[in-house]
Amino acid sequence: MNLVEKLNNIFTLGTELEQENEISEIGDIFEYSSVEKDEAIEVVNSMLSLAVQDIGSSVRESLLNAVNNALVYQNVGTEVSFDILLPYLSDFSETHLSYVLSFLGFSGDQKYRPLLEKHLIYNNEEIKEAAQEALCEIDFRIKKMKCN
Repeated sequence: MNLVEKLNNIFTLGTELEQENEISEIGDIFEYSSVEKDEAIEVVNSMLSLAVQDIGSSVRESLLNAVNNALVYQNVGTEVSFDILLPYLSDFSETHLSYVLSFLGFSGDQKYRPLLEKHLIYNNEEIKEAAQEALCEIDFRIKKMKCN
């Protein structure tokens, strides 16, 4: 079964725990295996679409963690569309928001700078740190592209 099929079957499972386990398995595949780039991009985009749906907090956390693994280990951040997350930023818990801010950094896209800069004055230190790290990541990726 490919990752797209695996992801599509997750919400047919009976319990959130089963869903979390399957999503974690996908995250492990991103971390420990080589995945075709097109497949990784498709699965990440699907996971981002699912993460903004009305799902349980722990399932959302599993999705975001799996996306993070794909961005870190499969290096697909510049090819994924994070815009789907933007209308829902205020709906995310602070833990989930820190993931989202980090994702924006992996995009390497300057258009997210103003949004990230707004979070530098957030009341939560974890959010401030995630925003700062994301800004640094954008700068790093832009510098890296100029050097190539």
